[in-house]
Amino acid sequence: MAILLLLLTAAQVSVAVHYTDRTAPISERVADLLGRMTLEEKIAQTYAPYSRIDPAKFPHGVGQLSVDSATGKASSPAEMVRERNRIQTVMVNSTRLGIPASWSQEALHSGATGGTVFPELVTQGSSWDPELVTQIAAAIALEARATGTDVVFSPVLNQWVDSRFGRLQEGFSENPTLTAVYAAAAAV
Repeated sequence: MAILLLLLTAAQVSVAVHYTDRTAPISERVADLLGRMTLEEKIAQTYAPYSRIDPAKFPHGVGQLSVDSATGKASSPAEMVRERNRIQTVMVNSTRLGIPASWSQEALHSGATGGTVFPELVTQGSSWDPELVTQIAAAIALEARATGTDVVFSPVLNQWVDSRFGRLQEGFSENPTLTAVYAAAAAV
């Protein structure tokens, strides 16, 4: 009986999920997780559906979800967080390894639905004030993170070479030097 108990204990120790051990070095956790993942689960981590999703249709999980698209048009930050948490809970609890999705959103002039709305980048660029751009970027980052966003698509560093592009408001300037100064200022 003692030998059987010892064998059962040893078996339980060998199946310990190392990648969830927050005290283990990150490189070891990553190696352990990748070793456990199937090819399908690895491919699923490349998925980034940009629409409202049914988590049940992604049995192997997803890599990234857009906050605004996945949660619908929430009317407040609290509603957005509730819906994000609901979806994330399903994603974690319905996949074999419980890998959470990364959450992204565009954050050119705001970090959250119902949050502070700042001027577009073209207006920030005309301010000639890199410190102001840093303060705006920090406020946007704080609001985005408070709602669970861990990836933002901002700033846009495209140069305006053709006015037909149609999204000129998303860049700081047509001047590469000025854009570089603001890009550095926005990297908070």
